[in-house]
Amino acid sequence: MAAPENQADFTPHSPAPSVGSHKSMDTGIEADIKELLRNLPSKTDLTNMLGKLEATFQSKMEAMGSDINQVSLRVTDLEDRRDVLQAQMTNLSSTIETKSHFMSSMQRQMDDLDNQGLQK
Repeated sequence: MAAPENQADFTPHSPAPSVGSHKSMDTGIEADIKELLRNLPSKTDLTNMLGKLEATFQSKMEAMGSDINQVSLRVTDLEDRRDVLQAQMTNLSSTIETKSHFMSSMQRQMDDLDNQGLQK
């Protein structure tokens, strides 16, 4: 029996890579890796960046602490004012109550005088 004409040819179309071309591919990858490593920051660069970051963080924290202190002072001032106003309100309420009793008493006395005048 003869082999069919449309049977696929299983022979390689390109020659297998030689040992030399494999090394050149490794050399290209190694060159890329070396380039990437060269572009990485050094220990000194990282130390400097970390120092700048720490300084920035410290200044921001100090500013935030200052803001918190200012807010605390304002809250304390508001609480003091509230206490003064509460005392004034208590005094005013007491005064109003006293005046109200006084006015009621005066009204009763006036009514009594009117009634006495009508009876005479």
